[in-house]
Amino acid sequence: MLSHLNLIRCQPREQHEGRATRLLVMLWAGALLLLFASCSTQDSPTKRSTDRSDSSDGKLMFADSNRALLDDWPVQLIDRAAEVGLDFHYYNNVEARQRHLPETIGGGVAAFDYDLDGWCDLYFSNGAVWDTSSSYLRHDDALYRNRSGSFVKLSGEAAINEDQFSMGSSVGDLNSDGFDDVLVANLAGGRILWNQGDGTFASDDRILGRSSSELWNAPLIVDVNRDQHVDLFLANYGQWDIDLPRPTYSHGVGYPRPESLLAGGPLVLLSHGDGRFAEVNSEPSFKGATKCLGLAAVDLDLDLKPEIYIANDGIANLLFAQDREGNWREIAENSGVAASGDGNFEASMCVTPMDFRNSGSVDLYLTNYIAAKNTLYVNDGALRFRDASESVRNDVIGRPYVGWGAVAIDFDLDGWQDLLIANGHIIAPTVSNFRMPSQLAQNVQGELFDLSARSGDWFRRAANGRAVATLDYNHDGIMEAVTTYTDAPVSLVVNSIPPQNHWVCLEVADPRHRSLVGGRFEIERHGTKITIPWIAGGSYLSDSQRRWTVGLGAQAGTIRVTAYWPDGTVDDWPTIEANSIVRLLPSRCFVDRSPKKIPSR
Repeated sequence: MLSHLNLIRCQPREQHEGRATRLLVMLWAGALLLLFASCSTQDSPTKRSTDRSDSSDGKLMFADSNRALLDDWPVQLIDRAAEVGLDFHYYNNVEARQRHLPETIGGGVAAFDYDLDGWCDLYFSNGAVWDTSSSYLRHDDALYRNRSGSFVKLSGEAAINEDQFSMGSSVGDLNSDGFDDVLVANLAGGRILWNQGDGTFASDDRILGRSSSELWNAPLIVDVNRDQHVDLFLANYGQWDIDLPRPTYSHGVGYPRPESLLAGGPLVLLSHGDGRFAEVNSEPSFKGATKCLGLAAVDLDLDLKPEIYIANDGIANLLFAQDREGNWREIAENSGVAASGDGNFEASMCVTPMDFRNSGSVDLYLTNYIAAKNTLYVNDGALRFRDASESVRNDVIGRPYVGWGAVAIDFDLDGWQDLLIANGHIIAPTVSNFRMPSQLAQNVQGELFDLSARSGDWFRRAANGRAVATLDYNHDGIMEAVTTYTDAPVSLVVNSIPPQNHWVCLEVADPRHRSLVGGRFEIERHGTKITIPWIAGGSYLSDSQRRWTVGLGAQAGTIRVTAYWPDGTVDDWPTIEANSIVRLLPSRCFVDRSPKKIPSR
């Protein structure tokens, strides 16, 4: 009856004449059914967000009655971390019960091929003990080398020397030698791990070492001054010390509140192109950049110049853009991305850029604090955005949880980017809902449906989630995700159901080792154009592999791929075949039509 009611609402008004009585009865029946559904699901936030009735554009939308795709969901996610050798467990010294704020920030993850063997490796940031005055157990960051789909921890063998309390990490080729280096943010400022090209790193804390009290947590490798050399951008959460006041709750003492920290400012160092950097005064250009948790560099107006978006905790979010002279200015309020659609400043944890609507423009997805919605800013062009969370049902996705990292993966390969979101509380481990399940939101032609309950037992696991990054760990062209926690070993999230739709996997490189952030792919298939931006950062304190899988649906055939390089050149490949991994370089294209397959997938 509900589906019939929806059909009637979509007919022209003149066809309704003479049906008033019957329509009124049906409306009352629909209202009673909705009331019953609401009461029966009030204790299940995940199910409520799937079955919830919304009103948008004059239509009643009932997810389970008029979208058959939701009933045939080809996704069952499992955790394969232990099976493939990923046993990293973030250490934050929480057992000391001192409630130092960095304990709850968590650590990021960087996914990249550090040794250029074609398999994506993983770098995990790690915490540390607070008292280092005497002999103590080191908790270095960890590098896991990928050997044909299995991981081996190489921290010592690779000369990983980072025992500070680390948080975010970012990757990029800082000296143009062809090998990606690692930029790590820690309580001492930060550290560069120079990739030696022989399987080892050289640790360098001289460039970023600081004695100030800022809580450095969010690094970014991006070309700030458009000279084709990547620079260092290090954001922070504010001025921190161990004596900040701790609030008291009914469950005990918690962590310091965001407002107890004085504002800090970002650290910007410009590259000379040879591994040397010079610090510049960031205040005129990046004024107000503090309370940062989420950080991304991405081209939002398709001019091949990246903007920098900062997701802040409890204050206005920031969007920095370059003018024609190359000067950075803050434009978030005028662009509509400083606050939510109702004008409130949100407690934002991450920013995920993606073409959510298949419109050809890059939208911004933000996770927020508990009892608040997550936010989707849709891109209307010319750096103008609007909060469209309610119209796409996203306003109920995050309310029961504290959201952290979020990544875009087309799990069902239907051509629409879905979302995987990590959740976990921030108050204190003693709170009853400190551990929270992750969420999977299916994108059905621009609307979001929480299908966590239908997507595998992994979503019944509760933990204190933080970072999420994407990678193709087994080189089969299908993306997976790695998730970190403050209180549990990492997860490697894999869809155990073989692909039922077609796809193409794209990655990009430049033999001149220039920064490609700000460029993009445009993929045309079946009359639809999808934009894939080349970004730095995104999600939460992490960097994902520079590889993207685009779903093509049930039809195979060929697709057109256009690459827009940051220097303004454009390459067009009109006949890329489906179900292949495609590596694109300026004017060149390499296709792997028989990706590696892992038998146990």
